Amino acid sequence: MKKLCLVAALALMIGCGEDESPSNNANNTSSNNGQTTETNNSTTNNGDSGVDNSGITYQDSYQLIFDTMAFDEDSLAKSLNGLLAQNFDQSLEFPIIVLVDLKSIDPDGGTLEIRGGSGLKTETDGEYIWDPEGDDSYDAGTLGSANGRVEGVLQTLNFVATLVTETGTTKMPIPIRQLEFSGNMQLSEDGSTGSIANGRMSGYLTKEDGDAAQVVIVPGGTPISITDLFKEDKLNYDSASGELVAAGEGDSWLLNASFTAKPVVIVE
Repeated sequence: MKKLCLVAALALMIGCGEDESPSNNANNTSSNNGQTTETNNSTTNNGDSGVDNSGITYQDSYQLIFDTMAFDEDSLAKSLNGLLAQNFDQSLEFPIIVLVDLKSIDPDGGTLEIRGGSGLKTETDGEYIWDPEGDDSYDAGTLGSANGRVEGVLQTLNFVATLVTETGTTKMPIPIRQLEFSGNMQLSEDGSTGSIANGRMSGYLTKEDGDAAQVVIVPGGTPISITDLFKEDKLNYDSASGELVAAGEGDSWLLNASFTAKPVVIVE
């Protein structure tokens, strides 16, 4: 019987990993949907971050892994938060693995490049590789050197769900569009590593992509599409105009979530 990695039911910035050896920004969802972001982003603004990197020298790049994630209270995916909380344990066979690479960091110019996506375990604990079926592109971002504020919009982010069958595994991409990424990165005392305690993200999943992505909510259960999970009458985002619309009148679902991230090693 087909069985989908539990956390593949996520419709926002979620990837399932498995043991294995080794742009330019467009209009973002927060600017087009200020009413949503203003409500959900109150704890991640610059003034409330509590991050102070003054006097610390930035490295050229930082690599991170999500260690928690939760959808907002008003999100269609809120019911998945319990599953999320159980599946960030990296000792699991199929944990949630979401990697972030910040590179080409210019603290004086306030710029950097961002890549995010699913990862896979390697044979070495604490080291990961990018899922080869994911998007390997980087997008432009901004950096506030004093408070570590990182912001950027990833044009397309393909996360890969892993279907486990009796004969092997099959991977299914879940494309997230216009993913806005933000948070304040706290550097270690020597500036060698960074972590994010107040991350926020917002992106949309189209109905077309939701029709194609199959998920299993109960292990061993019958797969259903993400469209069946999130419902057509709740499509609340118009991808052409980049605006929130009345439920059922859009072509996509807009989802918002918070996350935390810690240092990690990503090997090529």
